[in-house]
Amino acid sequence: MSLPYVKLERFTARILISTEEAVHLVLTGEADMEAAEALGVFLVRSGVIAGQAGTPSVVLDLRRVDILTSPCLKRIVSWLLGIERLEKPYQVVIRADSSKPWQAHTLAALRCFAAELVRIEV
Repeated sequence: MSLPYVKLERFTARILISTEEAVHLVLTGEADMEAAEALGVFLVRSGVIAGQAGTPSVVLDLRRVDILTSPCLKRIVSWLLGIERLEKPYQVVIRADSSKPWQAHTLAALRCFAAELVRIEV
């Protein structure tokens, strides 16, 4: 299976580092309506890789995301729901940039949604 990768005009998503401890997913740019479907596929495929690797955690790096629209947020929530349903769910560490105003309230909501699954690192 090839590693999932998304490259659009204003958005990229890739697996940067995969180790025994964590699979690292890095998103960059504008996660807007145009990126939503590709992001959803990327997260599902990355989740399969994380499950096959038996990794205890996935790091979702959002520090370079300038915009995250509700369709993309919905894809992330769906991905988290899928992880919660796994026999052995892995932890999700979301790396954030406190200088980006959208991240504070959006990521706090994600944390409340899946408190046992998600940890936010600023």
